[in-house]
Amino acid sequence: MPADVLDTITKLINSPPGQVAAGAALAGIVWKFFERVEAVLTDQTKFEIAVWLVGMKAGQKMEPVARTFINMFDRVFGAKHLSLRCFTRSSIASLVALLLTYGIFWAINRVAAEGVLQYFRIDWQIIVIGLVIGNIIPDYVSLLVTRYLLGFFRPPRSAWIGLASIVVLVGIVWVIALLGMMTVEALSVAYLRRNAHVNDIEEIVALAETNYWRIVFQSLKAARWLWFYPAFFSCIWFALYTGSGFLLNATHRFDLGFAWFNRHFDIEKKPLQSIGLVAGAIVAVVYWSVVAVHHFVG
Repeated sequence: MPADVLDTITKLINSPPGQVAAGAALAGIVWKFFERVEAVLTDQTKFEIAVWLVGMKAGQKMEPVARTFINMFDRVFGAKHLSLRCFTRSSIASLVALLLTYGIFWAINRVAAEGVLQYFRIDWQIIVIGLVIGNIIPDYVSLLVTRYLLGFFRPPRSAWIGLASIVVLVGIVWVIALLGMMTVEALSVAYLRRNAHVNDIEEIVALAETNYWRIVFQSLKAARWLWFYPAFFSCIWFALYTGSGFLLNATHRFDLGFAWFNRHFDIEKKPLQSIGLVAGAIVAVVYWSVVAVHHFVG
């Protein structure tokens, strides 16, 4: 793509109307994701989600959330988690999350995004290292950890154990993502230095001071977040599902426009799409807030 065309597109995206459109597009992606997941659910699971949204008592909330989410998880990734099917679908989800993360960062911070492109232009083997070690494997492990810890929401365990499992889940995924990011960075630096065709540390240090290698290492630093954030895909999915469901449940409980929402979006028949609509709105608001903060701070 010519540089002038790319500059025009970037300016359009970074303009206020462009950022509004980007947030709306992101909301649409989230909504469509939940819609596609709903298409593979059984009628029983959809019925349980609808019952949770419109009639579940406060003391019974967490167990149906975990149960229905686990049912969704197994329908999307398969009931056998240590399998090729689960790994393949996890890899696809990881790559999609990677592209979405890159798109968000391009819209917010073009300099960092261009640094990533510079990093990827260096060598195709670095791309493979990053995708496999930094994204696909850590994201798959994070997916399995999320699936396992959600079992702690089921009775007879107390709500405190369930809440503690959330803290543990986020902590474990954070460590997994961090280790993946650090491993990719270390291997990439080792690979780049090896291909500099030097024999001793003095020459490596000297090369690191040259303009080319300074750009290379700066690009590597800019690309690190690509190996970190996609690992939280399953956590974000669960958080959006839970938060949006509780929000809809609260509007029903306190009669805050629930009847109007139900008339237009049919919560009883399309419960997950309704959750996806709320989740998309939440994501859009968060995106616009981040863009606003970045604009005023940066």
